Amino acid sequence: MRREERAKSEEKESQNDAGREKAESAEGAGKVREAEEGGGVPRILFVCVGNACRSPMAAGLARKMLNAEAESAGIAPFGACATKEALEVMRKFGVDISSHKPKHVTEVPLQNFDLIVALDSFVGECLRSYYNVPAEKLIIWDIDDPFMKGLGAYERCAREIYAHIQKLSEDLKRRVKIEGEISEGERKK
Repeated sequence: MRREERAKSEEKESQNDAGREKAESAEGAGKVREAEEGGGVPRILFVCVGNACRSPMAAGLARKMLNAEAESAGIAPFGACATKEALEVMRKFGVDISSHKPKHVTEVPLQNFDLIVALDSFVGECLRSYYNVPAEKLIIWDIDDPFMKGLGAYERCAREIYAHIQKLSEDLKRRVKIEGEISEGERKK
């Protein structure tokens, strides 16, 4: 119990110190925190089970589409690299994930990310329950795992991830625009 209280207290202090605001995500799946210094480049961690398919594809697409600092991890990493199907599908999107090495979620400093995206509800629950990811940082998408289901499943998965990142991009742009209007209004006072 003490650890949870300490984590909540540290999270609250971090939010107050950085002046971060909470906002509903475009998906309504959770709340997102502003990137540091209002509207900066967001730092996003994508998490799936094995960190060999969905999360490296999502991180690669986010780097390209959002110009974000994006990483990936898994709750039970598998293999030494991204799957060949993930590599092939990402090449079609103009994204190179060939240097990806699966890693466990404990190998990345969770507190350094503005957003943590779970690629399914099981992973989201694990992040909440076992790794104490705060609700305001967590977004949960429900994207089927394409592992061992063939190239078509990977292509569908990539299209779904692409659509979710587009929605996330629109949400981030709206928030930056609103912040810009507020800042301009404050300067006129």
